[in-house]
Amino acid sequence: MLPLSDSEPRRELGAAFGAPDSAEELGLDDAGLIDEYLRGNPAAYGELVRRHQIAIFRLLLGLLADEDLAEEACESVFLAAERRLGGLEDGNGFYRWLLAIAREVAAKLNARRSLDEVTAPITADPRERLKREIHAVLQQLAPDQRLVLVLVELRGAPDEDVAAALGCPLPEVPALVAAARAEFARILGARAVASTDPSAIVTANKAPRLREGDVVEGRYRIVRALAEGGMGAVHVAERLADGVEVAIKTMLPELVSDETSLRRFEREIEAVQRIDHENFVRVLDHGRSGECPFFVMELLRGRTLGDLLRERSRLAPARALATMSAVLRGLAHAHAVGVVHRDLKLENVFLVDPGGPREQVKVLDLGLAKLVVDEEGRSHTALTERGIVFGTPSYMSPEQALGEEVDHRTDLYAVAVMLFQLLTGRLPFESASPAAVLVMHVSSPPPTLAEVDPTLSDAGLQALLDRGLAKQPDDRFADAAAFLAAVEAASRSAAAQASEPTLLRLEPTGRAEVAPRAPEPPPARTRRRALAVLAAAVAVGAAIGLAALIGG
Repeated sequence: MLPLSDSEPRRELGAAFGAPDSAEELGLDDAGLIDEYLRGNPAAYGELVRRHQIAIFRLLLGLLADEDLAEEACESVFLAAERRLGGLEDGNGFYRWLLAIAREVAAKLNARRSLDEVTAPITADPRERLKREIHAVLQQLAPDQRLVLVLVELRGAPDEDVAAALGCPLPEVPALVAAARAEFARILGARAVASTDPSAIVTANKAPRLREGDVVEGRYRIVRALAEGGMGAVHVAERLADGVEVAIKTMLPELVSDETSLRRFEREIEAVQRIDHENFVRVLDHGRSGECPFFVMELLRGRTLGDLLRERSRLAPARALATMSAVLRGLAHAHAVGVVHRDLKLENVFLVDPGGPREQVKVLDLGLAKLVVDEEGRSHTALTERGIVFGTPSYMSPEQALGEEVDHRTDLYAVAVMLFQLLTGRLPFESASPAAVLVMHVSSPPPTLAEVDPTLSDAGLQALLDRGLAKQPDDRFADAAAFLAAVEAASRSAAAQASEPTLLRLEPTGRAEVAPRAPEPPPARTRRRALAVLAAAVAVGAAIGLAALIGG
């Protein structure tokens, strides 16, 4: 089989529609050929078919993953187009019109056939396996997302063609493309994990997990498990030197052999070591337990900001502003030492002694942190690539949602999202679909405070959020210090208007022991390296793209 990106139909359809021997014989553009056909020259439509057949066939082949079916569908597209040709208002939009018809035809065919027809045959040829894997993932996407990827990655179609095929406004296309890439990477990663050779998993899992009573490096005795995420586990441990309880985070043993996972965990250690600020959890030690890296942190007792909001539904403006002030002070330090968090959310903000006289705000979890510069001011090589979406969709900046390069202003956007959430009790963008949330971050204006609750009609707070949630990074606050100054000014105003003090006392309702949790693995992370690379490349969709991956 020819590579998918280079495949051509086995049967030339132009002659069947009356095409002349030469495709250029009539010497007309698409609009001219349509006029000629409508005046009674059937050869004109045949030339249109010949001109666009290969492009439409390749599109259908990407959507249907079957050459015979694509051949049949291609003929159906041109027959349907001929029947409707008199209703086409702009003849020079003929190709984009064909794309929309092809979408309809492919959707109907896919609705009638079983997914097993696409996924069942797996050959020993690695190239063929990759093709089959990609086709199987494409069939699990929503029809619009499938069409987006085929148009952009296989055909290199411009945004105008994508908008025409989807029937959506042109400005929405970049966000739709980013969402489709992210969903493709997520599904591909999930399939890869599910299909990993069971024997490989058994072998990997032979490395022991930490248990109660185990001693780490002769210095820490494990007391109990606290939490486990996609990359690491957190335990409460006793420091043998003085009996102090600490939190120890170790990398999951089964991931140690994965170079990317290992480097990401080591980067987290480097990030937490750089930060020494009262509003970030403090790292006390680090090392290796066998082959597993670990680091030790102060053990925090209290609750997350997310826990507090679920109890309270919303916070008074003075309280919300005071909490975000503490977060911004910590971020100002982190950014100054070259660390961008990239996953700020309510669950990663912890309140020690909440509502008490010694309340502290602590930022947690640097598992997705980006190191911007090293100690000598040199740039640090990131583990992520442009085009790959990492983080929590509800808090992502537009540039993060699009998979573009991010800097400290991404963290500031997340702070604005959290502030909005604390004030209103809801997120600025909400949907059951994470992909839809990403699109809204990129293209939709957030609701105003007054739209959510008329009692929150405060010009100062609204101006603060407008700037913090700006779509373009250059339109946001320049840095955490500038955002902090604006928040503190708003806080003074809110405190003056409120009858309650800036820091409201909370009724204690129990405490929890918490340490930074391991982040969930990125959507495309997998133990099968070939598919992990494939997922990343598809998500990037730039220099390599689906065409290169499928076509080789």
